[in-house]
Amino acid sequence: MDSLAGFGILGIVAGATLTTAGFAALSAGIPLKTIGGKRLNWIAENYNLQAAPSAYLSFGNGKYGSGLILRF
Repeated sequence: MDSLAGFGILGIVAGATLTTAGFAALSAGIPLKTIGGKRLNWIAENYNLQAAPSAYLSFGNGKYGSGLILRF
């Protein structure tokens, strides 16, 4: 076998190895991304329910001092 054929076989083996490693990484990463996205949505919904203003007009500390606060 000449050196060119050896490089060809080496390239095929390296490509197959990298393809297999990439497939394994995607197989592990896609479920983790899905689960993480759902958890972040759950956290945002939970925070928004707790942080929802009870009244649109209230008295408290605003950006420029104390006074009436209009929330919209």
